[in-house]
Amino acid sequence: MKIFRFIKKNWIKLSLGIILFLGLGFFWYISDYYLADNYALSILEKNDVYEVDNFIELRADSDIGFIFYPGGKVESLAYLVLLDSIRNEGINVYLVKMPFNLAVFNINAADKIIEKYPNIKQWYIGGHS
Repeated sequence: MKIFRFIKKNWIKLSLGIILFLGLGFFWYISDYYLADNYALSILEKNDVYEVDNFIELRADSDIGFIFYPGGKVESLAYLVLLDSIRNEGINVYLVKMPFNLAVFNINAADKIIEKYPNIKQWYIGGHS
């Protein structure tokens, strides 16, 4: 009985405490992720690599496009080595940058890229995880 009275009197404080605890837990969870190494970052300096809005374009002379969704809790730039090798095969590659390094927060990112590049005739989507 006393516990119910305590909860009834202090429900605002308890609610704020729970929200604060969950918020700090979420912040801790998203701040721990895999980073890109220096070799991957050096690819950004190559010709035909462009940072556009919320994605990176690795341009090839082709009408084929590949949109890549990075894995959860992995910095998108970490995939540049892999994606540069795909671009070297003659495929335009679009690496999506995800909020908090979690694709669940930008699931429709491909729609914007496809809309922005009407000259690409064949689209492929892939990713990690």
